[in-house]
Amino acid sequence: MTRNDAPPHVLAWIKTGISAMVPLKVELIGFKASIHFEIKITGSSPFISTGKFSFLTPPLFDISIMPLVPMNIAQFPIIKDFIHTAVKYVMEQFTAPNFIELDLGQLLTGDDLLHDTQTIGIMRVDIIEARNLTHVDVSGDNDPYVISSLEPSPYMNTHSTTRVIEDCAKPVWKETFFHKIPELDIVDQHIKFKLSVMDWDRFTADDHIGSVWIDIKDAIGNGDEETLIHDGWEEIKLKPNDKNTRGELRYRLEYYPKLPIQDEPKLEQTCKKITLYCIISWNLWVENTPSNEFTDNNCALY
Repeated sequence: MTRNDAPPHVLAWIKTGISAMVPLKVELIGFKASIHFEIKITGSSPFISTGKFSFLTPPLFDISIMPLVPMNIAQFPIIKDFIHTAVKYVMEQFTAPNFIELDLGQLLTGDDLLHDTQTIGIMRVDIIEARNLTHVDVSGDNDPYVISSLEPSPYMNTHSTTRVIEDCAKPVWKETFFHKIPELDIVDQHIKFKLSVMDWDRFTADDHIGSVWIDIKDAIGNGDEETLIHDGWEEIKLKPNDKNTRGELRYRLEYYPKLPIQDEPKLEQTCKKITLYCIISWNLWVENTPSNEFTDNNCALY
């Protein structure tokens, strides 16, 4: 990890009432431990078989919690103590003389199984160009770039950034990014897809020129079908409900649902027929006429 990386975190649900489930982002902000680690080496690739590790003493750690929906702040200390105790109990299960054994060889080489992911699909965004941007640079034209991200936390930690085009009033990027879309019922608040046009500054914080926001659930519904969400120009604003525009951004946004895992290929994937299109040819010499078995409308020369 570097200083700019987000701390390790998990998404947890805490039941605070009879039926109320509160989603929390739990971050590990401090960790100190002494670890005993053993590996078994083999003579064939990947040259590692199994590994064992254990903590020599119970680790020291600290966590922070961030609710993803509004909740009573008075419950924070109780919830934090509960999560801290739960994590401490798990750590003790891996403290000497206890240990955990891992099949490192399988982790390195993988397996033949298809594994599902906790996403419903992929969002593709093509960031093309911008125009009529509000001038925010103190000297010369703006140095614009675009950030594509998801909101709210913890999804906003995953973002992509275009290159900076210095001293340019009409930047053209033509860059493409992909974002995994999580389950849409994780939090009560809808997940937003956000494109922010920024002005790069060398010695001060970058300036926010304007953004566009797309409610993902409103755009794709349950996420079962491929959807073209936007293709063209859109006004950018400082806040979603602002009346004043700060320029225009041209982009294309498409959603592709996750394909179901198939144990066997579909029939149309193994139809045993090939369609061949010959665009141009000359001096052909046919020695043997193909049998009727292969001469049908699915195999022809044009």
